[in-house]
Amino acid sequence: MTEWENRYYDSEKIKNTFERLDEWKRFEGSGYNKFVLELHLREVRRHVKKGQRVLDLGCGPGRFSMEMLKLGARVMLADISPKQLGIAKRKIEKAKLGKGVEGYHVLDATNMPEIDDSQYDLVVAYGGLLSFVANKRHDAIKEIRRVLKPRGHLLAEVMCQYGVFREVLVEAPEMFKEPAKYNFWEVLETGEQPWSKFWALHFYTADEFNVFLADNEFAVKELFSMPSIFYAHKEPFGKIIRSKKAMESVYRIEEHVRDKPGIIDAGQYLIAYARKN
Repeated sequence: MTEWENRYYDSEKIKNTFERLDEWKRFEGSGYNKFVLELHLREVRRHVKKGQRVLDLGCGPGRFSMEMLKLGARVMLADISPKQLGIAKRKIEKAKLGKGVEGYHVLDATNMPEIDDSQYDLVVAYGGLLSFVANKRHDAIKEIRRVLKPRGHLLAEVMCQYGVFREVLVEAPEMFKEPAKYNFWEVLETGEQPWSKFWALHFYTADEFNVFLADNEFAVKELFSMPSIFYAHKEPFGKIIRSKKAMESVYRIEEHVRDKPGIIDAGQYLIAYARKN
């Protein structure tokens, strides 16, 4: 595959990668990972209501689907990876939450003929799904809009264009020695990242994500980064996580600053809650 071809969405490459991963464990272990998990769960609790029909798109191993089911929603789980859906089903059945499940679909978010029009009150697209689909992001958002009921809502997460460099600094500082090799300048200027080892990604600024949703007939109600000010500060959480009071301080600060200028574009993800027009 040439570098140019690698700029495009490759569903098979993504599926095959996630067929080899144990995504359930991603939020376990470190205090920082538990912090990130709780941030996501808090948004689920804010926006998912009892009796809603919810499509968990890109559900992975069902971490967030289980929370939605506990809240009394009726949930359809959908993912590109059969393995991840299988993990989700086993976890949900073990927790005796299967009554609220409407089904499990292996599908591609850019084309969902398996799902009829106007079915869902809410679509949750966590995990950077609208970044993973790269150049097909307009197809994916149109499909999301199609399956939502009139005035239905979307809770979506994409990857931050500038915040990604904070993670690189912590996890792989050697990459700064060869910025062109790792497409640093392209990410800075365009948000496009033709990953050589993985797949193409599209990173967003807050302004771009807002316009992207508006252009696709969504009214954005909330837009913020998550994690924001504490993104990539992993080591301190080993101690902070031991204190409930300390963690509540962290969550309160995060919520206060996450949509502020200078912070919103420097987090890990951008989160939008938007209504279908």
